Amino acid sequence: GQYLAAVISAGGGGQTDARLEFNASAGLEEGVPSAGGFLVPAEYSLELHERIYSTGSILARCKRWPATRNTFTVPMVDETSRANGSRHGGVVMSFTPEGEEITSSKPKFAMREMNRRKLAGLVWVSNEMLADFSILEATFSRLFGLEGAFVIENQIVNGGGAMGPLGIVNAGCTISVPKESGQAGATIVAGNIVNMFSRLWAPSKRRAVWLVNSDIAPQLYGLTWATGTATIPLFRWSDEGEPLLMGRPVIEVEYCPTLGSAGDIILADLAEYFIADPEEIDLKFSGDLGFLTDEAAFRVRMRIDGMPSWATPTTPLNGSATVSPFIALAARA
Repeated sequence: GQYLAAVISAGGGGQTDARLEFNASAGLEEGVPSAGGFLVPAEYSLELHERIYSTGSILARCKRWPATRNTFTVPMVDETSRANGSRHGGVVMSFTPEGEEITSSKPKFAMREMNRRKLAGLVWVSNEMLADFSILEATFSRLFGLEGAFVIENQIVNGGGAMGPLGIVNAGCTISVPKESGQAGATIVAGNIVNMFSRLWAPSKRRAVWLVNSDIAPQLYGLTWATGTATIPLFRWSDEGEPLLMGRPVIEVEYCPTLGSAGDIILADLAEYFIADPEEIDLKFSGDLGFLTDEAAFRVRMRIDGMPSWATPTTPLNGSATVSPFIALAARA
């Protein structure tokens, strides 16, 4: 509440609290404090970030990458095969007898650039709310957390990478599993689920989750897989009431398209998705924009980027079908 009061005072032409830090370091609008806004103090910024990451179902599972600059290069492993000498871009380790030379290796890295793009919003508040800082703080934090999480998670699934994070459905490492032969449109069948799971990179099977549009959830409930004389249920409820498909959690999200569209169900190991986020937010206040309606506005800005840690699928040591931490089901029109 004290911090918001200080921002209001500085933005309204009043006294500028010496504890406010003008956001020149972000390079957004350098000049005078009223143009650039103020950095949210670390303890409050962390709280706002935690709201974003805890509100969504996707962000909390992603790998957060510390970023100190808006543009920086991330060394990612260049791997297309798990054969000896190709894993992790060419790292070689072998059992070596005493006194013999150790086999050297020089792994290749795919140097991929991450650019933290500006994510901004304008939040209008009434002057009555400004008079009660406890209500203002609670409302501001809640709305910022909810909308911030929604926008970022939508980009993680659908982003094109030009103005924000590169989404799973558009990433070069995502494997698209085709529909079954003769499969009717707008359906999910057991073969879809088994084939998607079989293309998931083996270590990811301990961490992956299913991201699904709510329209397809009812079709998952009765799925079974016949093997020999036994019929195995693919879907079940855990003891805690969590929906599980092939033993992995099912998360209903708005970001996946409706039933029958490509990507209406995604199997993703989100620990293999990188988020570049410095936990830095800047805030500006203006009491002039809503003069006629007796309102004021807070402008919130942060910079963020994201992309899968893989550039392409890889071929396992034994086997010919490529695998990846990200699998999507193709369209069934």
